[in-house]
Amino acid sequence: MKILKTNLFFIFVTLLSACDSYKEPDTIQEWKEFCEAPDSENRIKAIANQEKRQKASSICFNEPWKKKTQSQPRKW
Repeated sequence: MKILKTNLFFIFVTLLSACDSYKEPDTIQEWKEFCEAPDSENRIKAIANQEKRQKASSICFNEPWKKKTQSQPRKW
């Protein structure tokens, strides 16, 4: 079963890169789901457009959904 899932994944990645049907996530929640998916590294690698690939990589690296909405006061 695991081999079947792996093969299906590689077929998916191949098709995705061949047709470049990458749709950029619109919301922070969609980015979170994209970046925290178990295959997110392979998804990013499959993006054909270099600018879109760099943007996705940067957003996943910075993890904006983990940042607090209110800044904490500095303690001096």
